[in-house]
Amino acid sequence: MTIREVEEALNVTRANVRFYEKEGLIAPKRNPLNDYRDYSKEDVEALRRILYLRSLDVPIEKIRKLMRGEEKLCEVLKEQKQELEKQSRQTQEAILLCEKLLKEREWSFYDFPVEEGGEQNQSVLLRDTLTKLWMFWDKLVVWGFLALQVLYTVIVFPLLPERIPVSWDDLTVTEYGGRGMFLVYLGLSLLLMLGARKILYIWLVGGLRCYLEELSAILTVGVIGYGFSVQVYTVLSLRGIPVGIDAFQLGCIACYLLAVVLIVLIYRQYKKNAAS
Repeated sequence: MTIREVEEALNVTRANVRFYEKEGLIAPKRNPLNDYRDYSKEDVEALRRILYLRSLDVPIEKIRKLMRGEEKLCEVLKEQKQELEKQSRQTQEAILLCEKLLKEREWSFYDFPVEEGGEQNQSVLLRDTLTKLWMFWDKLVVWGFLALQVLYTVIVFPLLPERIPVSWDDLTVTEYGGRGMFLVYLGLSLLLMLGARKILYIWLVGGLRCYLEELSAILTVGVIGYGFSVQVYTVLSLRGIPVGIDAFQLGCIACYLLAVVLIVLIYRQYKKNAAS
């Protein structure tokens, strides 16, 4: 296709097409007969998608990373949605301030009131900070939990006897093993950290893929927590804990699910406050 045909097909100006060429987002080949640019079907489809993302104000650099496979579309769209929501809040606040000034009296440049950094600005900064923290909550939880397990293992392992309980029937120890089993639980957690997200990429499709980070965090922390709970119960068993393994792990699961629910509820409440 010629550039004129591209203009007509996509309702875009020649300057726009040239701009995205200069940015390296499309690279049409040259017609060997006249040295004019020859836009392939793939070039046109790529440009169509670029224009659509630009209509959502997605930055050029993000689009470039998407085309290179360095970013996931759902993550880019989630970040862009948050950015647009932030801009929307700022715009609405600016409209309210304009209305407030217009209702009071005719101001000049030298006498209209200017608010210093007060509660309103602090509220905006707090909401933006909490939103950004939510994007990384899964990493903080996962790595924090793993760090706790590593620290616990390093401290407790030298104090263990040569043989430790590895299997229980309620309160009764049914099997003993070498204390090296204590390190196996940590090794499984580390292996999970390396492979969990790649496995989830294969398993999760469609809309669920956009929630990969959250689902991955819940699964990863859950499995790490299982191994960690066995480590803790091993030490407590050596000290004669009056609670069976099943009851202990059920309590751990309940605490973990409660924590997940609380995090989700807190996040939703802040999102609701930010939107209001």
